[in-house]
Amino acid sequence: MPIIVIASFLLMALSDALKMRGRDKAGKGLFAAGFLLLAAGMILSAMTGNRFHVSPPLRALLITLAALGAWGEYSSLFGALPVKETYIGTDPAQKLVDSGLYAMCRHPGAIFFPLMSVCAALGLGSVSLLINGLLASLLNLLYVVFQDQVVFPSTIPGYNSYRQRVPFLFPTAHSIARALGKTTDKQDDV
Repeated sequence: MPIIVIASFLLMALSDALKMRGRDKAGKGLFAAGFLLLAAGMILSAMTGNRFHVSPPLRALLITLAALGAWGEYSSLFGALPVKETYIGTDPAQKLVDSGLYAMCRHPGAIFFPLMSVCAALGLGSVSLLINGLLASLLNLLYVVFQDQVVFPSTIPGYNSYRQRVPFLFPTAHSIARALGKTTDKQDDV
């Protein structure tokens, strides 16, 4: 099943390449296909393969952490961003979101995805989900680096300025204060 995970990220990267060439509708379609393929691959991984024993108290803790990661992932991708414009609409210009989770760091989903997938794998005692969760987390990190350095500066107006204000992946005290709506005079080291 690692091939499914790899194929999903290739589709998502191809979607960004199409968006950069002005083929926004096709790009959004490929992103949706890659996202759905990744979800299907992760679910299939959880349902198949070898298992290992996890004590019930540890299982409960890990599943709770996985649920927290799933909430964060959902909030990052579908709660904080305008869904229609980001994933469905035909308008090629994406609007910059720099509040809430996106004031904390530029790619909050890349923090929540490993928490969700790895904790779910450990909580379920699934070897195949653990392998695919770790692989997907690594590929996601590479993907957000590609988006941050290449795609978003050319597709989201104001992104270069945003990169100067908000840390890439790891929130700072000041970025967390901004995310919570508290002002700060200091600039983050990004």
